[in-house]
Amino acid sequence: MKIIEFFKKTMNFKVQLSLLLVCVIGLGCQFGSSPAEEEKATFSLRFYPSTIDLNENGDITTIKVMVDQASRLIAVKLTVSFDPSIVEVTRVDTSGDGFIFTDAGAQAQEIENIIDNENGRVVVGIGGLLSGFTGASGSGSLAALWFKSKAVGESSINFVDANKDDLIASVYSSSASTGWTELPIQIFNGNIVVKKAE
Repeated sequence: MKIIEFFKKTMNFKVQLSLLLVCVIGLGCQFGSSPAEEEKATFSLRFYPSTIDLNENGDITTIKVMVDQASRLIAVKLTVSFDPSIVEVTRVDTSGDGFIFTDAGAQAQEIENIIDNENGRVVVGIGGLLSGFTGASGSGSLAALWFKSKAVGESSINFVDANKDDLIASVYSSSASTGWTELPIQIFNGNIVVKKAE
């Protein structure tokens, strides 16, 4: 969709999310209760596996970004950091079996998918798009990060705040009053160890 490509190139995540919601509403989305009517959930983000060992010389592994305790989740933006001298990211997947939006029957719409191996950052923005979609609940994968070893050493993989004015991760859930609301988030970081090949 050319209009989605335009959104990606020209607008920040919250503006893109608002436009995505306009598209969803146009498809007949029905939002759930407003946050004032029920307790807000505290989402959690974690890496799976949280710790992994790689061999040097280009060993590749996949680490999933998991969300737990989701309730009517419609979009997420997150930034992940890593040590670019130890590993690099070759690919980021955001849809398929086991991914929370796909499993909820929605189309996983990428808003952002940026790999910056020079600075050791990955930025992912993703939302669910489906006629009548009220959000995804429970646990599931948001993204799969493909890491490749570069040198012997240890790299933490962290959810980071790329913009001091933003939360560590912007997690949005459907609500009747505004269409979306930003919710609190709990994070659990991970670690990659690259070992010398024997």
